[in-house]
Amino acid sequence: MKKYLSLVLSAIFTGIVVSSCVKDDGLAPPPPPEPGEAELLYYWHFNELPGGTLTEPIPADYTIHNLGGATISYPGEGEGYVDTRTHREADPVSNWNLRQGQMPDMGAVLRLRNPSATREALFILPTTGYKDLVFMFATTRTENGSQAQEFQVSADGGTSWTTVVEPYYIPSLPEEEGYLHNTFDLSEYEELNDNPNTRFRILFVGEGNTNDSGNNRLDNVSLDGVAID
Repeated sequence: MKKYLSLVLSAIFTGIVVSSCVKDDGLAPPPPPEPGEAELLYYWHFNELPGGTLTEPIPADYTIHNLGGATISYPGEGEGYVDTRTHREADPVSNWNLRQGQMPDMGAVLRLRNPSATREALFILPTTGYKDLVFMFATTRTENGSQAQEFQVSADGGTSWTTVVEPYYIPSLPEEEGYLHNTFDLSEYEELNDNPNTRFRILFVGEGNTNDSGNNRLDNVSLDGVAID
């Protein structure tokens, strides 16, 4: 009996240790945020998309529990289209802004293919109940892809747009920089807060945007915000 009890206690102790290890590996659910602390609202890692051309808006891979409806699409005219490129040495994914337990050097990126001059990357991002937004994404291009992007926001569902920054240069994959890491603090754009009609878009405005081949790429797209009391 004593031997049996000793074995049971040993098993329980082992279970506690294993459970503790699981909770300490960084993948356990985070504790509730403190008031005024930013939370991840939406996240796209693109690692579970099917192959081939993507013709439908792409829903977020993660959405905070009380929001929904976030998508990425590529509207416009011409032959440009969207697909994915899985990781390989010549076509690396970005290891920046990894969230939700995503691992380095795995998965896929979103390819926005040329010609891109007549298209845009459109983000539908309802922000009901949240403020102090921060938008982040990694971007790169192939040699023939558009060499510059312009980031804009809209508070009225896309009827009017405001340019957040002037066009910025996009490094290509063969270059040393690889991916450009963009972090846009939008806290001063109060009209985007607590707004179901918040939209963002990326315009492709650089040399190369009318080429028949080439693409810009996005990876690890996220929107963070602070819950409104």
